[in-house]
Amino acid sequence: MEYAYRVEEGRIVLTANGCDVAYLKTVKGAVDTLTEIEPGAWRWTRKTDVPVSDMRMEMDTAYTSNYTMVPAVNYNGNGWGDSVEYTGDNCNGIPWTYAYHRCTIPACTYTEGPEYGAAMMCEDNDKASCSLYKPAGEEFTRHALIWPEQEGPKVLYR
Repeated sequence: MEYAYRVEEGRIVLTANGCDVAYLKTVKGAVDTLTEIEPGAWRWTRKTDVPVSDMRMEMDTAYTSNYTMVPAVNYNGNGWGDSVEYTGDNCNGIPWTYAYHRCTIPACTYTEGPEYGAAMMCEDNDKASCSLYKPAGEEFTRHALIWPEQEGPKVLYR
């Protein structure tokens, strides 16, 4: 398998064997860099021109996901059970946002498509939040890392 990326206007495209797998959304006023950790795994670093108090890094899949996961929190929408769970990928149209410590892998999101899969996660000490959802009317799935740590649109607990 050959992994690579290319830079386009407004995004960085991750590829496997020449096929698009995911699109990293870039933002004005920031420089995004990728450092290969191992084949198919990249560290995405964003440096802003000026200090910021919040940040959101988003990755859209180039495929329709047939499986989604936020480890230990939401497996393919949690369509089971009879008590309070995070069900689906949103609450009343607002995507779920999970604090890093709720996940067994800090702020981790994962999707699979027919041929490829993609995951995003923060570093262990980063204390970000994550979100994983299909935007209304779209076929792709959006992965997001969010700073500072937050949860919503509501927090579930027993």
